[in-house]
Amino acid sequence: MESVVRVHNRCGSLVQRSDNKEYEYQCCDCDEDLFRFETHQIEITDKMEFYALEKDNKYLYDRDGDVMLFESEEQAKIYIHEYEIEDDEYEIKKVR
Repeated sequence: MESVVRVHNRCGSLVQRSDNKEYEYQCCDCDEDLFRFETHQIEITDKMEFYALEKDNKYLYDRDGDVMLFESEEQAKIYIHEYEIEDDEYEIKKVR
């Protein structure tokens, strides 16, 4: 797993790739699509905890091939709901 993640400049939350082709990223906490300059990368430390979605011992990846990380189980559940993924299809796993 990567040692760097991208976060929103304003709120500090993890960002995901945006489905909106006009933007690169989206912040689920702010419900906002973002340009790259509205984000920055931070290095993951051992004290940080993240959650990922796992199915058949494989993580869910974004379109760039990076593991999709969430800051909380709640964020992962929101993603599952928004993208209409079956609740039992993926398991939410703590990865740090």
